Amino acid sequence: MYTAEIAELSIILECDFKKENGVYIFDDYLSDDGFIYFRCWLLLKGKEFFEDIKADIQSFVSGKYSFDVADCWAEGLLYVADDAYAQNHEDEESIIKDTVYELYPENDYDGMNRSMSRKPKGGADLHTMYPKLVEEIGELRSK
Repeated sequence: MYTAEIAELSIILECDFKKENGVYIFDDYLSDDGFIYFRCWLLLKGKEFFEDIKADIQSFVSGKYSFDVADCWAEGLLYVADDAYAQNHEDEESIIKDTVYELYPENDYDGMNRSMSRKPKGGADLHTMYPKLVEEIGELRSK
């Protein structure tokens, strides 16, 4: 899920934008944490949804799915195992996360030793690349 296309979907759904001469222009700032939380949100939408947008992010506006686009973060997914453990144990709430990190430090979800096949686009490029998606989401977010 660490792809330029998924990052671009996050930018379209979350970043500031303006509309000039009928073209949506997006700020392309994408925080590392915000992108992690966005990908968690995508996972919680289910396998079929994920597979559809992985194949073509414009399927987000296919009419097949309905979501609150104002709430695209699911940070809590990162802590589910710790929260479940804490319900039945008096130990520290982050024991699962800490143990996994100690055993497998290369799997640090906060670590940014990843690279995308290309740099995510921003600005007016997103409107050119994903016209239907940008127009529908732009209209929704403008309301």
